Amino acid sequence: MPAILRRWFTVHYPYQNPLQAMRARIFLPFSLVAGGFLILINLLTLLNAIAQRNEQIRDYSLIILPVAWTIMLFTAFLIQRGWINTSMALLGALLVAYHLADVFLSGSMTTGLIFSLVVIFFSLSFGSRGAAAAYLYSVVMLAVMARVRSDGLWGTTEIDNISSIVFFSGANLTITTVLLGLFASQLQHTFRQSSRLVSQTRATATVGQTLSRVLNLDELLTEAVDLIRDRFALYHVQVYLVDAARSYVNLAASTG
Repeated sequence: MPAILRRWFTVHYPYQNPLQAMRARIFLPFSLVAGGFLILINLLTLLNAIAQRNEQIRDYSLIILPVAWTIMLFTAFLIQRGWINTSMALLGALLVAYHLADVFLSGSMTTGLIFSLVVIFFSLSFGSRGAAAAYLYSVVMLAVMARVRSDGLWGTTEIDNISSIVFFSGANLTITTVLLGLFASQLQHTFRQSSRLVSQTRATATVGQTLSRVLNLDELLTEAVDLIRDRFALYHVQVYLVDAARSYVNLAASTG
């Protein structure tokens, strides 16, 4: 069992872009865990709907269960095949669609697990801008629901304390979004730093491997200046040799 889970949660595709590789290692377990939560919630919802004989919720759960299961597996499959951007778009569409369906069926703005998954996904995908977009989406939904419920258009009874509900719900959404946005911003910054470090390390390793094969000093310096010029897109490169006493400088190699 642990070997099977390790295989599912490990990225096997050799991503060449370090940033894409890091995203794959994060979004693969996220997609599996998020899909597992959605399936678990739907199972509990289905059992509750059957017990209460609520046909609308029951039919909704019967539709969502196979859809969520299929999209979760397909998303993991795409990540393992190198289609990280496609899998992220598919997972984002699933989370938003599920949240909208949950809002319209329950008649309330969910501020728990489902909304947190939406904010976490967009924060990881687009950083602080994604968190801001998710927050804007939640505020618009909250305002629309507050309006229709205060007019008695949603459900059978009007709500008297709609102002307090909107205030506390908005505060909850704001706190959740700000915290996750800060986390996502730091994570994106780490992504960029790691990508630069990996690129520099690869360049240094390439230069070292090339120069280690050259034994003659003159040939070594000529290869070095040409490689440095081509690798870092420089116009002109020169190498000077300085004696131990630092009394003279000798131009040993140049690109032209």
